[in-house]
Amino acid sequence: ATGEIAPLAVQTGFYRPRGLAVDAGGVIAIADTGGGRVVLLDASGALLAQFGGPATLLGQGQPVDTLAAGETLWTVTAENGRLWRLDVMGSLAALPRSNTIDGPHLAGLPDGDFFLSSPAGRTLLYVAANGQPLAQVAHGGSLAAPTGVAAARHAGAVTLAVADSATCQVTIWQVALDQVARE
Repeated sequence: ATGEIAPLAVQTGFYRPRGLAVDAGGVIAIADTGGGRVVLLDASGALLAQFGGPATLLGQGQPVDTLAAGETLWTVTAENGRLWRLDVMGSLAALPRSNTIDGPHLAGLPDGDFFLSSPAGRTLLYVAANGQPLAQVAHGGSLAAPTGVAAARHAGAVTLAVADSATCQVTIWQVALDQVARE
């Protein structure tokens, strides 16, 4: 039997939201790009918290994606190429500046490590759960403007799906774990 699906009321509005994430507890994180913030909602749509705002450094960078990796909430901003760890409101320069339409995205692994696409840098970065860059993946001109990225670890390898906005292609990569091992 199938039932009807009905949207829940959300307690806040958005202006050009981009990336979304849901953590293991059901908390939904939304990168509200135009609003310059990251919003947290519970599973019923109730507003739990927000980070940033138009006049903040996070807001001026324009968050384009968010990721719940383990116990940590991350976001990436396109206008200044910064990776933000929201629980401590700390950031680090991670990428060349891009735009919000073809902005960077995040893809997490179960252990909290994650991948970060760099459209302007034409690469993917492999990042430890603590935010430390571990390796660069897909260099040598193999990507023109990687934007979307999804990752899964299985059978001793990582499968990456990468959307390239410049070539209008999606490529699938099988990367052996030792190729993206911690340095």
